[in-house]
Amino acid sequence: MADYLPQDVLVNIFTRLPIKTLLQCTSVCKSWHSLIVNPSFIDSHLNRPPTQAYNNAHHLLLVRTCSDDDEGRKELYSLHCDNEAFDEYAKLQFPFNKNYNRFYWIVGSCNGILCLTDNQMTYVDNTILWNPTIQKWVRLPKPRVTFTSHGGFGHAIGFGFDAKSNDYKVVRIVRLLDFESEVPPEIDLYSLSTGAWRNISHLGLPCVISGRATQAYLNGAAHWIGADMERRCIMFLSFHMGDEAFHGMSLPADVPFFPWWLIPAVIQVSLSVIEEKGFSYERSWCIWVMKEYGVASSWTKLIDVGIGEQFDMPIGFRKEGELIIKARGDLISYSPRDAQVKGLGIRSNTGGWYDESLHTGAYVESLVLLGSSEKTKEDEVACEEEKEVEVGCGEEEIESTEAAETRVVAG
Repeated sequence: MADYLPQDVLVNIFTRLPIKTLLQCTSVCKSWHSLIVNPSFIDSHLNRPPTQAYNNAHHLLLVRTCSDDDEGRKELYSLHCDNEAFDEYAKLQFPFNKNYNRFYWIVGSCNGILCLTDNQMTYVDNTILWNPTIQKWVRLPKPRVTFTSHGGFGHAIGFGFDAKSNDYKVVRIVRLLDFESEVPPEIDLYSLSTGAWRNISHLGLPCVISGRATQAYLNGAAHWIGADMERRCIMFLSFHMGDEAFHGMSLPADVPFFPWWLIPAVIQVSLSVIEEKGFSYERSWCIWVMKEYGVASSWTKLIDVGIGEQFDMPIGFRKEGELIIKARGDLISYSPRDAQVKGLGIRSNTGGWYDESLHTGAYVESLVLLGSSEKTKEDEVACEEEKEVEVGCGEEEIESTEAAETRVVAG
């Protein structure tokens, strides 16, 4: 059949097929394989016109939990349909379980790729781009700034897509722990197309962001909460992947300079911020939404949520606006419209690092990374069995046997 169907007809058919079926089609013949792994087709499949199957695959939530068994700690990943029943869509095999009691920090998700790092609380310096749908990953080379080269530091990481160059990028902002002087941040940018880090420290920053700052990704830009110390105000700091430039945006005027807690978020395709107020049983969360991107006057208070001491914090949002809240290890859904609380049937171990491992966020399946070159099985084993010594940030030097080059591995 492949010899008689024109390529445009094949593309029209293939773009309508789910990921699992397309992976099977790559084994039918060389021409089908070449067509499906072509970057142009991967983009077409990702941006295909809406259908019922498309809508199902594009209304998914990724959930990450941690558990213990006889073999030690494991990270568990699953996809759930964002419907009333919160049905499990698929379980994802996680290939990076480490030999120590930590977990990977999820920097962000974009076009089916997760950016993972395990050095948000240590100086291990592993960062991975992973497409769990097709079990392909890229291991980033060792960064320029490490504990060995520069001493102690705190850092924030951003991840996103550059539509101008059809490239995926990781930005790393490092604040060196030099308490005797004001040291400018060290900033590096990784590009998937080149497989290398590039020093962009000359760009500078319009504000200060803390180490381990979480990002909210929207409109091709990573956003963090930052502080302008001179003007004594809190603001959004954004890095646009296409322009490779930092910008500052005002937060709502009612947000104090020293808030209890601020979390950047994307709610219903709008840049948002969640502000914690009070403590214990008096605690509440105020959610602000920027109705018009980049326009400070468009900040609107969406809702005040008085959730009480039995709930920890919102960690995600559903397509209809319900909050996903962490409640002592359980995930619950909270509807701001009628204050209804519903258990989602998902639980993680509580206490210590387990409690912080809970994560949920929107996810879309894709073929991105499918056409990447593959390494040998020995590389995969080396990736899994590498030996590392890990310490908390600011303690002692770390030795790592991680190879400096980028690895692309097939699952």
